[in-house]
Amino acid sequence: MKKELFVSKIFDMYSIFFVRATILVTKFTVLNRLFRKKIIKKKFLIIGHPRSGTGYTCKQMQEFGFDIGHEIMKKDGISSWWLVAEDYQPWLNQSLRRKDFNFEKIIVSIRDPLKMVSSTLYTENGSLFFRKKHLPELKNCSNEVERAVNSVIGWYDLVIGLNSDFIFRIEEPESLVTWLEKEGYSINKDKILRKRVNSRIHPNLTIDDIRKNTSKKVFNDFIKFSKKFEYEY
Repeated sequence: MKKELFVSKIFDMYSIFFVRATILVTKFTVLNRLFRKKIIKKKFLIIGHPRSGTGYTCKQMQEFGFDIGHEIMKKDGISSWWLVAEDYQPWLNQSLRRKDFNFEKIIVSIRDPLKMVSSTLYTENGSLFFRKKHLPELKNCSNEVERAVNSVIGWYDLVIGLNSDFIFRIEEPESLVTWLEKEGYSINKDKILRKRVNSRIHPNLTIDDIRKNTSKKVFNDFIKFSKKFEYEY
């Protein structure tokens, strides 16, 4: 009899615990749904690597009539290389993260990789902390040139993983016009930009500089990367 009472008490305790746990889980689920951010719809997300032309692409889209911000969110979207990562953007509007938005189209901006590496090497140290966080290989490079090369290659691996809708080589602005019209967007195609945007003065590396300052593997990876996006050296 005592044994049966003991078992009964254990069962009652378990039942109470289970009911309370169920109530807590239910409350948490309801609260989570109530306070969860609503997904916001926008037309465009423009991404790339630092010094890849995201500023130029943003300005070009503005000229075409779209309300897009450079690293700030506007009515039609944003151009921000930071949003390749899942993190909140650590610059300007720090409440922005990609997962809180649903973009109609993702555009990838890219330019001559040699110029991109040069500009990254000489002018983009301020964002290195963020790129190192998401590209661990940047912590073990033999020199700064190799780090810049690995940054470009590695970051675009993350970019491609986002299943973009259009890869825009900024040297060919007409291609953006053609793609936008094909997708059904109405634009002022006479507003093609022929000038630089957000340009910085710095030395330019040559392909020999890349060869001399990187391992054979990294150099070959750079050549493959360049050919993938139709740049030849």
